[in-house]
Amino acid sequence: MQVILMGDFMDKNYRYEIDENNAVSFFDVDNPNENGAPFFFQPDYPNTDSFADKADAQKWADAKMAELINPDAPCAPLGFGHASIPKIPLEQLKAQFDNQPHNIGRE
Repeated sequence: MQVILMGDFMDKNYRYEIDENNAVSFFDVDNPNENGAPFFFQPDYPNTDSFADKADAQKWADAKMAELINPDAPCAPLGFGHASIPKIPLEQLKAQFDNQPHNIGRE
């Protein structure tokens, strides 16, 4: 496995590795799993498109790492050739939740 990038966000240190099958594993450096397992494993794109090669997996992993460590970064692409998706601001999500019929008036 190859360690590619580390980043930190809110006192969290993350790193990712890409294996020989181009699967990406994300690890919490400060709070490792007891058995060394990643907290997030992505064998291919979220829509199940395969990563074309290690460079493609690295490009996606860089975008996912940015998504994890930067609240303003867009979400990583869902598939091969797809663009990144802007995140919905927290205030907008809260307003959408609060305006659902089953949540109106709920404190």
